[in-house]
Amino acid sequence: MAFNPASIKALKRPEGIPFDIFKLGHVVLNCKDMERSARFYVEVLGLEIAAGFNTAQYIKHPTSPWYIVVLQRSPRQYLAPVNRFTLQMASTADVEHAHRQFTTQGEPLGITEVGKLESANGEVNFTFSDLDKNWWELTTGHKSAS
Repeated sequence: MAFNPASIKALKRPEGIPFDIFKLGHVVLNCKDMERSARFYVEVLGLEIAAGFNTAQYIKHPTSPWYIVVLQRSPRQYLAPVNRFTLQMASTADVEHAHRQFTTQGEPLGITEVGKLESANGEVNFTFSDLDKNWWELTTGHKSAS
């Protein structure tokens, strides 16, 4: 079903709602092997373990207050690549380097699929699937308008 992006962008919160949400706390993804997945998040993606319990690990970027909860679950339900976590990199060269490395050395790193390197509107990106078939995107991110 088609939608009108302009009408969605124009949406405003009505007055009188008796509560305020002041931040996005976390999102959740699933894994099959917690230790192997944690190693991937830290050693390959450069994230850190913010906290952990016997049933969950909390991962985050060192400079960000937001985190991802990782739950070990079986059996798994797998999502399509459109349902992905996006990580912004500093430069086009960084994204291109990661794409080359994931394409040539992905399997030992825990990469199961690598999408093609794409470029549009000054951004470079690609998607990839980790060892738990969670989808990720590495991108140069949105350029600020000046």
